[in-house]
Amino acid sequence: MNEKHLKCALIDYLMENYPTALLIGVEIPFISMRRRVDVLMITEEKQLIAFEIKSDQDNLTRLNGQISDYKKTFDKLYIVTSNKYKNICKMIPNGIGCLYCNDQTIKILRESKTIKRLSKKNLSFFIQQSDFQMMGYKNLSIIDARKKIINSTTTDLLRNFAINSILKRYSKRFTLFKKYKETKTSISDLDYLTKSFELHL
Repeated sequence: MNEKHLKCALIDYLMENYPTALLIGVEIPFISMRRRVDVLMITEEKQLIAFEIKSDQDNLTRLNGQISDYKKTFDKLYIVTSNKYKNICKMIPNGIGCLYCNDQTIKILRESKTIKRLSKKNLSFFIQQSDFQMMGYKNLSIIDARKKIINSTTTDLLRNFAINSILKRYSKRFTLFKKYKETKTSISDLDYLTKSFELHL
């Protein structure tokens, strides 16, 4: 299976198993655009859950670096694979979850453990200039505002700011996706969840 087909199968699985999720997003940038999370879900309990897809066309050369960055940024991480990497659980740390897709059906091979220590710096990159201005940092550059909030805010509070910023930018897209998607998510449906694809909202 290719990456887009895996994304569609994963999103259908998440929609069925997390019907109250606040957000499902696709290709959302993090760490100042250096990384993109293939699929991101924010649960009703406001957990940030990342899904990294490794399709049959992918290789694993970047996986260790990706996992390291994910573990500093998200509450949980799952690696999603199909036939080529169905033994992925043996290749990655125990705390990382594994999902396997066979014929459009997602199976849990291993649950993800909650990651305890997140990076304030990584979380701060989700916060936009307009968010900092609303927080009262109107006269500071985004770099200075980011430094100030990292030094003066707890990780939990900064994480909440990050989640609210993500929801503000992507919630309308998720609403449109739920309204117009087909019975099964199609590749064209993914456009609703991708920020780089412009919608007239």
